Amino acid sequence: MKQLMMNCNIQTLRIFAILFLLTLSACSREVNNEIEKPQLTGLSVSVLGTDSEQIDIETEAPKASNERLNPIKKHLAIQSAGDIDLAMTVEKDDYSVNGDTRLFSSKQSGASSKMLRAESMAPGIVFRMLIYNMDGTLHENVEATANTELKIDVVKGASYRWIAYSYNRDNSVTLPDVANPLAPSLSTGEGYDLLYATDTINISNTGNTPLGILFKHKLSRVAVELNTMGMFADLNAAQITFAGNYFGKGSIDLFTGTVTNEQNYSAAPVSSNFQRVPNYSYGDRNVAYFYTSNPAAINSFQVILNSLSIHIDNSTIRTFNSPVSLPAVNLITSTLGTSRTVKVDLIESALTVGSVKWARQNIYYQAGHNPYRFNHTYAHSNNRNSYFAFKAHLPENWAVRDAEIDPCSLVYPQGVWRNATEDDYDDLLTHTGSRGDVGGLNYIEYAATGTASPYPSNNLRFNYNGQGIAASLAEIISLDLGTTYGNSANLWTTDEILAVPPFISAGSRYYRSTSILNTMATELLNISLLGSVNVLQTPFKNVRCVRTAGN
Repeated sequence: MKQLMMNCNIQTLRIFAILFLLTLSACSREVNNEIEKPQLTGLSVSVLGTDSEQIDIETEAPKASNERLNPIKKHLAIQSAGDIDLAMTVEKDDYSVNGDTRLFSSKQSGASSKMLRAESMAPGIVFRMLIYNMDGTLHENVEATANTELKIDVVKGASYRWIAYSYNRDNSVTLPDVANPLAPSLSTGEGYDLLYATDTINISNTGNTPLGILFKHKLSRVAVELNTMGMFADLNAAQITFAGNYFGKGSIDLFTGTVTNEQNYSAAPVSSNFQRVPNYSYGDRNVAYFYTSNPAAINSFQVILNSLSIHIDNSTIRTFNSPVSLPAVNLITSTLGTSRTVKVDLIESALTVGSVKWARQNIYYQAGHNPYRFNHTYAHSNNRNSYFAFKAHLPENWAVRDAEIDPCSLVYPQGVWRNATEDDYDDLLTHTGSRGDVGGLNYIEYAATGTASPYPSNNLRFNYNGQGIAASLAEIISLDLGTTYGNSANLWTTDEILAVPPFISAGSRYYRSTSILNTMATELLNISLLGSVNVLQTPFKNVRCVRTAGN
């Protein structure tokens, strides 16, 4: 019996010993697990913008603020396209979207030691971020919004590969997730600006680790700019399409960043999405963007202007609804990540009488942006900014002898228009004009060839705006129209009689129309010394422009 009890005690001790050892083992494993568990920290992600260019701050020369934006072009070849005349050019541009750029250290993006210039990304732009462990397994897949805080849990001291992509659009456009994270790819889509960035990052052992994303454009862009300066108006709306399906779509390998062109769009795009040219303060240069995965040359690239409406000077909207096929241009081979712009300068069409192409109305000067303009309507005007001295380019100013400037030559685009000559008016006088009046204010007009609606008429009209008699006190000029307003038309030519500069001239020639005559007349010139210069003192008359040779 004692032996049995002893054996039982031994067995009990053995059981307790085993249980004790198991408990110690479990505790040991628990302690080890606590020691081996990764310590997490935060990866603070922000979007720096889209890559504009990399610069060396110490060596880059400053650029003139208007160097890229200066819209002046000289002597463009003008072509007629239905109701509108135009000139077309093709230029490389800088892929800007909003023009809001800033400088920052490349250290913010983990790049080299140079400074970077980035264009800001608009609030609300959606992007997706993939974060991979260095063994290739996916750590995180998250959709985020630019300018919104994004913090991702990561392991202290670890390294990761990250990928970010975006269609550069807000959440009104679905940004696809990747179907296979181990071989991630994405369709380039139709009509989207594909943005992409990737790199590796080492996580700090202390505090959160910042990551600034600097996206790069991965497609080739074609911009179509409509410039309505030559119509002296801001754009209200426009719609364009294309004569061919010129744009390609494909896919991007998100591991390598390689874009593959696979097929054309499902149809030629139609767009009314015009926006103001970046960094431009006025409403007369607007652009629509198109994207392609195929940067090859495009021969006979042709834009179709389905409709156009502009704001004119009587605070109404002028609408052109007849589709116009613009002249075809050739786009040379580009590269992915670059942009080409097809610039369309829209110009008010002329009216042709005989062999001369006339502006529809008189020129006037409006100080500031695009100052030389033609009146949009056939309304009479006694505004002082439409009366010029002989050969003067500014209203209410004398012309300086031997420094005369033709105001018509300054109408945008420069070199398309010139002041009418005596020969031009002599040609006009071989045609019969008809007189009329509006509210007691008289006019004369001539039958012409050219578009009528939506312009006021296709008759060439000269309103009887009269002429101003000038009284000068030093350099201050007062203008008195007397009884001439509504009773006569008086328009300068560029011609003088027996001119021997700087002091001799028998007079200047001008066109004159009244209720009883249409003729060429001569105005005596008074060449006077004003300060240190000789000026041509004359009455003030209207000026009508005509097209230069070849335009």
